[in-house]
Amino acid sequence: MKFLIGATALLLAVPAAAQTAETPDCRVTTPAYPGPLATWPKPTVSDGKLIAVGQATKLVLVPQAKLTYAVKPQKDGLGAVLTVQVMEKGRYQIASSGRVWIDVVHAGGALASVEHGHGAACSGIAKIVQFDLEPGPYTIALSGGTSPDLTLLIAPAS
Repeated sequence: MKFLIGATALLLAVPAAAQTAETPDCRVTTPAYPGPLATWPKPTVSDGKLIAVGQATKLVLVPQAKLTYAVKPQKDGLGAVLTVQVMEKGRYQIASSGRVWIDVVHAGGALASVEHGHGAACSGIAKIVQFDLEPGPYTIALSGGTSPDLTLLIAPAS
């Protein structure tokens, strides 16, 4: 009986140890921010209207009722409406520190995203959405946020 209890305890401990080994300790792990994501750890503060390609930016989301959206938001909550100027044709990624709905609006309509993902463990990047963009101005419409503090980065996809 002692053997059976000991064996059971050992079997339960092994998966727990394996699970701990797979999950990094974010207090001691320094994530890599490759190429276009290099500015993520040092965001600038946004004026709430414009966002630059290639620069991580801290935003303060507000109740969506205070905003004017060109396209009705998919989710209720906190949001922001920003403008970005794209200079070169290509695939762009929009990285977000929170789980918000991200719409890219151009010529009055929301563009279809081409890929979804998330950042590396401990990176602080909760969501990455990619869009194929041509040169020109775009509206970035954020909605469905639950926290007012958000970091956002628009950069060429790597």
